[in-house]
Amino acid sequence: MLFLNHKTGELKLDAKCSFGIAINENDISGFSGNYFVEVKPISNDSTYYTINDIDNGEFDLVSLFNNNKLNWISISLGKNYNFPPFVITHEEIKLVKQKLEDMGGENIYHWGSIELNEDIKGGIVSILIKYNQ
Repeated sequence: MLFLNHKTGELKLDAKCSFGIAINENDISGFSGNYFVEVKPISNDSTYYTINDIDNGEFDLVSLFNNNKLNWISISLGKNYNFPPFVITHEEIKLVKQKLEDMGGENIYHWGSIELNEDIKGGIVSILIKYNQ
């Protein structure tokens, strides 16, 4: 179960792996014992890190690091939910909204924010956690 600490912005994936303002790209390599981490550089100073099958297929996570600092995390439903790719369904929106409420709902904090994200072009609905830099 994902847990977001509202005071610090730390997102715990499990007992060993967590994201937060203080994390850097070198810390992600430590996740490889628990998760397969896909690394996708998009420029000299920006990289996407994708982790699938969190919570036994409940969630997928994409994070963006810019200049070795965590910029944002996008959390979407995992393989346990058989929604069609590139299409946003009402049921998927409903489930993601429920997961967002389970994490405390949309809000702005001193460290950043959490919100519902509907990417119509990409056909994905997710929970977006943004970190102030």
